[in-house]
Amino acid sequence: MKVRVESAERFRRSRAMLTFSPSTWSALLVPMPANPIYTPQQANQVLPWLTERLTALLSAAAELRNAQNTVETLTRRARGNGDHDLSQELSAAEQSAEGGMRRVRELLNEIKGRGIQVRDVETGLVDFPGERQGEPVWLCWKLGETEVGHWHEFDQGYSSRKPL
Repeated sequence: MKVRVESAERFRRSRAMLTFSPSTWSALLVPMPANPIYTPQQANQVLPWLTERLTALLSAAAELRNAQNTVETLTRRARGNGDHDLSQELSAAEQSAEGGMRRVRELLNEIKGRGIQVRDVETGLVDFPGERQGEPVWLCWKLGETEVGHWHEFDQGYSSRKPL
């Protein structure tokens, strides 16, 4: 009986879109016309909305990861299993992964649409474009923090953040 391995191969070729890395996430985003500049107060006003979106993003990313793992498991089983047709299970897992990818993309684009940069989906780390003493900086915030209370220069990251 022919197993639906060709579908798994097609999925594997598109797997780069399902890999969790900052470059992959940024590739999913639509370009933003102009970056707003946030003050710390403006960034803090956005936090309830952003917390809701990041929580949904974490959930969607976990569902996507689970679907991706299921596809990989079924693909391995299909290659070593000549007795069972796994095509329906594999198709359902692929559809679930594709749906999860769409949801992740939607949420990232929604956040990016406000000029906010998602730096790490897993920790909910984001940067708001801001200014400090007339120079462009990132206002840095992480899911779970009560307010935007840190900043870092554009060419630096989380490990270089300083209190406002």
